[in-house]
Amino acid sequence: MLYTFSNPDPTGGELPIGLIMDSAGNLFGATAEGGNPSCNFGFGCGVLFEIKRSGTAVPLYTFTGGVDGALPNGSLLVDPEDNLYGAAFAGGDLTCVGLTSNQGCGVVFGVSAAGAEAICMRSVVPMEQTRRQVWWR
Repeated sequence: MLYTFSNPDPTGGELPIGLIMDSAGNLFGATAEGGNPSCNFGFGCGVLFEIKRSGTAVPLYTFTGGVDGALPNGSLLVDPEDNLYGAAFAGGDLTCVGLTSNQGCGVVFGVSAAGAEAICMRSVVPMEQTRRQVWWR
C-alpha cells in the first residue's frame, strides 16, 4: 500500500477519485470534497493532490467553487510538461443553474505542473436540464 487517506487528510481532501502518473512516477489525483470549508455547504469544493514516490501526499490546488470550478470528477489527464487537466461538476459560470444545488454548471480546468494556478478552460451549461445534456459555451 502506497498511501491511505484519513480524516482529516494531509491532502486536505476527501473522496479521492481518479489517479494518473507523471513522467517521474508521482501520482496525481483529485478529491470531490474537502479543501475550502466555506464551499459546498461546509464539505469543501475539492482538492488536487500529489502522492510522491516516497508515499508523501501534498495538496496542489484547492478549488474555490468560483470560476476555477468545484467538485472535480472523473480522471485527470497529464501533458508532456506534467500539467494537469480535468473536469469539475460545478463552478465556472456562476449565473448558470446546474443540476445540483451548487452554483455553476462545471468547468474543464487546467493546472500548472507546480499546482500554482487553475484556469477555467471552458464553462459548460446544460442545454436541456431534463435530458442532462451538456454543451460547450
